[in-house]
Amino acid sequence: MHFSLQLKLSFITRIRLETNPSPDDSAHGSDHKILLDIDDRFYVTQLIHDLKGDKLSQTYGTNTLNNSSDSSGYGCPSHDGSQPVVVEFSSPNIAKPFHVGNYRSTIIGNFVANFHRFCGHRVVGLNYLGDFGTQFGILSLAYDRFGDDHQLAANPLRHLFDVYVRGNQECEASEEWRQSAKDRFRALETKQNTDVLNQWLRFRELSVDRLKSLYRRLGVEFDEFHSESMYSEAGHEVVDELRQLGLIESAGDDSGAQYAVVGGHSSTNGANTVGLKIPVIKSDGSTLYLTRYRGSLKIPVIKSDGSTLYLTRDIAAAIHRKQLFSFNKMFYIVDSSQAKHFNNLFQILPKLDHEFEGKLIHLRFGRILGMSTRKGDIVFLEDVLNEAKERAIESCKTSPNTKISEDNFDSVADILGISGLLVHDMSYRRVQDYRFNWDKALRHTGLSVQLGFSRGCMATVTVAQCHVRAVRYVQSLETNCGVDIDLDFEPNVDALSDFEAKLLMNRLSQFDEILIASYESLDPSLLVHYLNALNRANQALRVKGQESDVAKTRLLLFRCGRNVLNQGMRLLGLKPLMSM
Repeated sequence: MHFSLQLKLSFITRIRLETNPSPDDSAHGSDHKILLDIDDRFYVTQLIHDLKGDKLSQTYGTNTLNNSSDSSGYGCPSHDGSQPVVVEFSSPNIAKPFHVGNYRSTIIGNFVANFHRFCGHRVVGLNYLGDFGTQFGILSLAYDRFGDDHQLAANPLRHLFDVYVRGNQECEASEEWRQSAKDRFRALETKQNTDVLNQWLRFRELSVDRLKSLYRRLGVEFDEFHSESMYSEAGHEVVDELRQLGLIESAGDDSGAQYAVVGGHSSTNGANTVGLKIPVIKSDGSTLYLTRYRGSLKIPVIKSDGSTLYLTRDIAAAIHRKQLFSFNKMFYIVDSSQAKHFNNLFQILPKLDHEFEGKLIHLRFGRILGMSTRKGDIVFLEDVLNEAKERAIESCKTSPNTKISEDNFDSVADILGISGLLVHDMSYRRVQDYRFNWDKALRHTGLSVQLGFSRGCMATVTVAQCHVRAVRYVQSLETNCGVDIDLDFEPNVDALSDFEAKLLMNRLSQFDEILIASYESLDPSLLVHYLNALNRANQALRVKGQESDVAKTRLLLFRCGRNVLNQGMRLLGLKPLMSM
């Protein structure tokens, strides 16, 4: 177990207590310090051995999994890899803009999926598209009147949103229009109108293609694309099953609305219990007595017109995923405002299948406040990414530290701009609301760190730029320092006795602790701030001109730093640039 607690304790050769009298007032007693002497050779050798290879997941991924206490309930316990982890994230609505909540869900969910893969889990990254509901009745009617096929083909997300806004305005002005929209969606749900169904299929296909291009730009991939529409009929089956369990109540009027009643049920098999006992005949002919207590939750599952709700379809989706993937845990990466929805979902699902107990997690995150472009309030993610790229181009052109070829300028600027956005977001705690600030996000195209790998360079640079320079510097050292890098070389401990070397080794030795803490909290800000601290190593550590064994040892240490930076960036969903 690489750098586990047991291994770190084995570095200690002696424990000493140092006592110094209080310098100002003897009444305060003495100052006590516990000093640990460590085996430098064992410590240095083990550290470099673990970090010099390019595939850190083989050493640190499994170690993170095995040493996690899982006290938060987020990280998954050790397993044989047969049961995957499902991560549902991003999940935009097709008829609405890809808003900042979807953006945060996308990058945090990508981090969660990356981290679990790194730790050895089989991960299913799932995008659950909002492609159903009353809004599609509104959109369908509005497109008949205001839609344009040429604009739809050119930019489906933007045009459908514009049409939807106009349809909403009609609904607000006319009750007749609103009712027609409900009827239109009902026709779609029951598949009564072929033209409406084909129109909806067209909207969905064009929108998904456009979304995939945005995800490619962000460097995000999904294993599965599912959608609400898959569970329209299954939603009604869920309600029927709840009814068989005695958990459905009608609204008590002529509306047709139906509710699931949970939170106040207990199977008592006829025992004397305070409350109203309700006999339910099971499919095998036996009788189950349910006791309904005061304070039961009544959760809507069927609307007054008989159509399903988002929650009903979410219940059906969870059941389908359990059957399809037999998952160990399923994460819903959704903002904190949806806590009530997931509380209702998690109340109902165990009533249908006890295997859901403890396997469903709503991983909450805070809101982004005040995100806007130079042109005004943000509507589409594409606008945000384009502005980030433009600002990155401005920054690169004025910076003396960037040397980008004309052929690569456009793509590099896009990566740097997006890296700045991602790191700016993930530098805040996951559950924290924060106010977006373009200057902070792109002041230096992202997270400001001190480059600790390039001798004599004290310029403030980004994580991405830092990685480029670390790669460039190590490659330069390997070529020009007079020695060849030897991964099998036994490190010279005396070559790393400088304060600067010890500081860098101390940062590197914390990598496993940061991984475990990040895994247990699933908060990317811990890793972001660690990478920031890692790059505050001093620039004075010399390689060129040193004795062969000294140069080889220090070259290995620089390589370890580059590898950790590379792995940390990939876990965060950043694209390390090998040249710039």
